[in-house]
Amino acid sequence: MTEHCFNGLLTLDENDLNRMNYIVTNLADSTHKSITDVLDRIYNSKNTINKLIRVVLKPYNSNDIFNAFQSLQITKDKFGTYSYHVGNFAIENALYNLIGTNIELTIEDYTDSTRNMNNLDIVSTTEDNSHDTSQQS
Repeated sequence: MTEHCFNGLLTLDENDLNRMNYIVTNLADSTHKSITDVLDRIYNSKNTINKLIRVVLKPYNSNDIFNAFQSLQITKDKFGTYSYHVGNFAIENALYNLIGTNIELTIEDYTDSTRNMNNLDIVSTTEDNSHDTSQQS
């Protein structure tokens, strides 16, 4: 398992005209890390067909936590745009809606570990949105 952690301000790289490149700028030391590069590396790796990952995304100062654990895929979303998904969790749509905010994001890559996990039944996706959206009457 390889873990990639991002903490800081989420922006979109305006210099990259070929793709939506999401960048996180660490607030402590102003270093930049590309979320899109990490997802591309995982998706394009030759280790296995099933790119098993876990994504945990939490905006600062929010109770919303998005948690998904399944294979990384490129699929068409409800708007007709191809983007990265983990199960039914559209990673890029969530990131796009959080541009300009501070986030905590962890991407755990289990691709190398799938050979050791053959006996486990890990096929479901959990999306934990702890923000209460129910309407009170």
